[in-house]
Amino acid sequence: MGARNKRAEPSALRAAALLAALLALFLIPGCAERGSGSHAPPRERTLPDARLLAELREGGYVIFFRHAATDLSTPDAEEPDLRDCSTQRNLTPEGRRQAREIGEAFRRLDIPAGPVLASPYCRARQTALLAFGRVKTARALLPPDHDPPGPRRRPNLPPGGLPRLLSTPRPPGKNAVLVGHESALREATGTSLPEGGAAVFDPRARESPPSPLKALPPGYWSRLASREKGRRRR
Repeated sequence: MGARNKRAEPSALRAAALLAALLALFLIPGCAERGSGSHAPPRERTLPDARLLAELREGGYVIFFRHAATDLSTPDAEEPDLRDCSTQRNLTPEGRRQAREIGEAFRRLDIPAGPVLASPYCRARQTALLAFGRVKTARALLPPDHDPPGPRRRPNLPPGGLPRLLSTPRPPGKNAVLVGHESALREATGTSLPEGGAAVFDPRARESPPSPLKALPPGYWSRLASREKGRRRR
C-alpha cells in the first residue's frame, strides 16, 4: 500500500503543477493573447468603410488592384510576348466594364489617384488605362513565374520588387495605384485577391512583409459610391 502511494506522488505533483500553469495562463491579463495571435482580429476587419474612405481622401496610401476579369479558360502562351496581347490572357467585356466602373467610382468618391503603375501584361495595363486613363509599366509588378522569351531567362526585377512599391511612403493628398497579379501579391504579402479585387496598404506602417489595411472584393468601389450617394440624399 505504501509503495503504491509513493509511486502515485510524482504523478499527483505533475498534475497539480499543470493545473497551476493553466490557471495562470487564463487568469493573468494578456497572457493568453501574448502566447497566440489568434485572439487578435485581422486588421482588415477593424477599419469601417467610412473611415477607410476618409483616410483615402487624405492620400498617402497604396492601393493594389488585381487586374479585372479575364477568360480563365484561355491561358497565356508558354512564353508570352509582353508586346503582343494575342499571346496573353486578356480582359473580357465584363473585365473592361469592371475596370471602367472602378475609375468612375474613384471619381465619384473623390479618391485622389497619384502615380498609376501596372504590370507590363496587357490585362494589367488595360485595367489601369480603362480605370484611370494613364499608366506606367513597372517590372516589379510582373508575376513571379514570368519567363521572357530569348536568351535572358528570368528577368532582373528592381531591388525590393513589389514589397518595396507597397512600402514606399507617399506624399499626402495622393494615393499610389498598382495593378498587377494575384501570384505577385501572394508571394510578396501572403494576400490573395480575386480578379478585380483590391488591397489597401499604409506604407507608414513599415511592416515586413507589408500587411493590407483592408482587402476588398470586386465591385466594392461601385457599391461604396452608391451608398455614399444615398447617404448624401438623406
